[in-house]
Parts: sequence; C-alpha cells; structure tokens
Amino acid sequence: MTSVVDVDEPVPEWLSNRDFTVILPNGRLPSPIMWLELLNDSGRKVTWRYYASDKCLPDQVPEMEYEGWFIQYIDRLESHTGGLLFDICRSYKDGHVLTVAKNDPDCDDLWRKAGDYLSTVCCGTVSSGNAKLLPDAFRDHLLKATSTQECGTKQTDEPEPE
Repeated sequence: MTSVVDVDEPVPEWLSNRDFTVILPNGRLPSPIMWLELLNDSGRKVTWRYYASDKCLPDQVPEMEYEGWFIQYIDRLESHTGGLLFDICRSYKDGHVLTVAKNDPDCDDLWRKAGDYLSTVCCGTVSSGNAKLLPDAFRDHLLKATSTQECGTKQTDEPEPE
C-alpha cells in the first residue's frame, strides 16, 4: 500500500460569469412581487416560471423558498426553457443564502440587475466562482461580465447559429 499525501496547492482566483451567491441578513428575501418590480424593464416584461412552464403569477411562487424557480422575459417563454434561476435559496443562521444563475444567454440584464440589487443588501461579501468580493468590486465584475459577447451561458437546448 502506498500512502497518498494531501498537498495544498494554490488555485488562482476566478470569477463566474454565470452565477453568484449572497448571504442576506435577517431572514428577509425579496418577495416574488418585488423581484418582478425590480426586474421589469420598460421595453420587456418578465414573469415567474418553473422549468419549461408558461408564466406563473407571483402568488404561485413560494414567498421565502423559491429555489428552483426562474424569472424570464415573457417574450422568451416559448424559445427557452429557463431564464434567471434562483438556484439555492435556503435559511442560514439569521439570514438566507441565495444563489442566482443565468440559465439563458438573453438574461444578462436580469442577472446584472439582480446582482446589483443583492450586493447592496447582502452582509459582507459576494461569492462568485472561487472568489469572494466586496459589493463594489462585485458590481464592477457584473458590468464587465455582461458587456462581453461570450458569457458562458449557452444552453444545450438552443440551436447553433448558422
């Protein structure tokens, strides 16, 4: 038998262009209605949905545990199965842990707006990739990540452009 020795190896920090995690204090998540108000754009309306569903009313969405739910542009419901995914949404000590992920390449603006808002109400740092950022640095990352053409959100159910 040969013993395997654990080795600590530094890994360079990297930031995700797809998801982030925040800890929200006092157990208060934004309500489903508040999310719609925050993310509705003057030109494009959004709605709640679950995977591949039609639009759902905010009162159909669990008030404090909307893990697995999406917000999607209404005009994208038929062309894409996802949207902006609330991936992890769990109680944590005196607050909530919330992970938000882009599941649709057309949701950059929704992802950025959600990140901008959540970074102003989170406690401390925002986790993205394997890094932790202060809110101002995270907002800079959101701006850079959503201003590039390839943001790592391609989904396999979308046809390749010809």
